[in-house]
Amino acid sequence: MTAPALPPEAFAPVPRPDGEAGAPRPDAPHAPARSHDAWHRLRRRPAALVSLALLVVVAAVAVLAIWFTPHDPTLQDVTRVNLPPRLPGVDVAGLDGTAVVGGERVDRYAQAGVPADVHHLLGTDGFGRDLLSRLLVGVRVSLTIALVAGLLDLTIGVAWGLVSGLGGRAVDGVLQRVLEVLSGIPTLVVLVLMLTVLEPGLVTIVLAMAVTGWIPMARLVRAQALRLREQEFVLAARVLGAGRVRLALRHVLPGSVGLIVVQTMFTIPTAIFFEAFLSFIGLGLRPPTASLGTLLDTGFETFTFLPHQMLAPAVTLSVLMIAFNLLADGLRDAFDPRGVTLR
Repeated sequence: MTAPALPPEAFAPVPRPDGEAGAPRPDAPHAPARSHDAWHRLRRRPAALVSLALLVVVAAVAVLAIWFTPHDPTLQDVTRVNLPPRLPGVDVAGLDGTAVVGGERVDRYAQAGVPADVHHLLGTDGFGRDLLSRLLVGVRVSLTIALVAGLLDLTIGVAWGLVSGLGGRAVDGVLQRVLEVLSGIPTLVVLVLMLTVLEPGLVTIVLAMAVTGWIPMARLVRAQALRLREQEFVLAARVLGAGRVRLALRHVLPGSVGLIVVQTMFTIPTAIFFEAFLSFIGLGLRPPTASLGTLLDTGFETFTFLPHQMLAPAVTLSVLMIAFNLLADGLRDAFDPRGVTLR
């Protein structure tokens, strides 16, 4: 018995869901998207969420400080030198503009002839400049340095790691030998050598961080590339004719996003601390440029009798470091939940 002939329409390709005719081009499946699951796990970590909210507020205030500050951060007034903090409506010793002079508590603002409606919430420094305004500017400068350094580390490290992990044994061997040489050079030595050629400033600090700061990122991305290139979806893409660039951008890189984000979150606080340390020891930014490091440096000079001038930048630096590290820990658990139990 002969089977009935099928009409030509039976062999037409099934329309795709988007309305386009034709069967989809076979390709290797992408790495599964995990952003939604990662955000769901991150929301169950209060410390990471609080840190994220705090960092967003600090960054927004630092950016707005370009246009809005309580006082001019560069304005010097010899009549308002070393004023204590004065908060409106607060009648607490040390926060009401009074200070102990010669064993007696006196109103320093009245002595300086400061109007009653003028308040310096964190006091003033040795040049009469408002400390709160300088702190806002200093946070913006330190965050800018850290973000630029983190972006350079991310760009160089990811590119180096992908090329090393997917370039073959010969390319990987050469790149790893270069990496070993660079990792043996201390960053502080690089900075001192650069200071003999360049003037101390933002560019010098960022370049000094970028010389070796990307090495941990490159090693992590390389290890991830070596692991993912043996996965079935990458092997399938290779069989279908995908080149190394396509493998890197379409398959290996998406599978490394979580690792890259977490490493970047750890890089930023390291850069903030490095800038503060260099400026504090006199190898980074220098006054009158405001940064967390320069504010700590100038506050340290008067710490024994005016501790509030160093207290504010020290607390700010500590809060930023803790917040970034807590957020990085939360992101690490969110992107890689193995061994983590959610309640």
